[in-house]
Amino acid sequence: MPDRLRLILGAKLRALRHERGLSLKALAKKAEMSVSYLSEIEQGKKYPKPDKLIDLSHALRVPYDDLVSLRMDKGMDAVKEAIESPLVQQFPFELFGIEPQEVLRLLAGVPEQSAALVRAVGEVTRAYDARVEHFLFAALRAHQQAHRNHFPELERVADRLRQRVGATTPAALREHLESAHGYTIDTETLPGHPDLGRFRSVFARRENGPTLFVNGALSPEQLAFLFARELGFLALGSQHRPATSSWLRVESFEQVKENFEASYVAGAMLLPANEIDRALEHAFAQPTWNPEAMMTLLARFGATPEMLFYRLTERLPEALGLDDLFFLRFHHPQGA
Repeated sequence: MPDRLRLILGAKLRALRHERGLSLKALAKKAEMSVSYLSEIEQGKKYPKPDKLIDLSHALRVPYDDLVSLRMDKGMDAVKEAIESPLVQQFPFELFGIEPQEVLRLLAGVPEQSAALVRAVGEVTRAYDARVEHFLFAALRAHQQAHRNHFPELERVADRLRQRVGATTPAALREHLESAHGYTIDTETLPGHPDLGRFRSVFARRENGPTLFVNGALSPEQLAFLFARELGFLALGSQHRPATSSWLRVESFEQVKENFEASYVAGAMLLPANEIDRALEHAFAQPTWNPEAMMTLLARFGATPEMLFYRLTERLPEALGLDDLFFLRFHHPQGA
């Protein structure tokens, strides 16, 4: 039974009981059920069987169909608005140790205030052209921050993959996708496609197996990351992975989280934790800062600056205890 059906019924029951001046105990007695069971129904924890719903409709003197329908009186519109808000429905509360049902029950318990809050958030998001997906990305960032962007299980997945594949060159990663997982890698179609040519890669499931369309003009470092991320999706058993390398449309928080996790695994495969930690310790142990150390790291691991600096956000807090990180990016042609 979907949460919103239980919550709407519970809110309607509570409102009707208050209208008729009945206590929980009095209504429970009239409907011939326990006070605790009636309380769970009002809280949205339980949805009664039809015979119990009939007893409640008789006790409250309301037609059965009106009681069980999703339609709500004008005064109760605020409850439905709060419960059915896309933000409330999609936000990953459980990621922060909060049961979604508890949030929905809280909203249903104070309907006018809840609806006012939901409307206020909606007005702010419209004013700043924000969408639900922005809140989902914000939730992911909060999740990363809470864990200092360090996820040991993902590091272990990357270690196992690296041992299984061996070399992490683009050729070796591609060969493993093709031979071990039946992938078809197409590097010709994407660059000339009128709609999809702007993507680095596009994933498609086909009858003869998965196909990864890749922009063949990418650098070796970029190709290695794309192939490693694809192995990450497979190793993690991702069910909600996005089809494109950059976001075309965000469908759920699960999709956002799975994309992050596969990307984390890819970075950890290409820049192993033990090796990069030693390199960082050596660089920070020098008496003066040597910017060439960063260039050495790029060459050593065959990484792009983007890959390296993102990996630093995963390793510096864990390896060196540096939590406050700030990056300023300057983008210009090489040699300019």
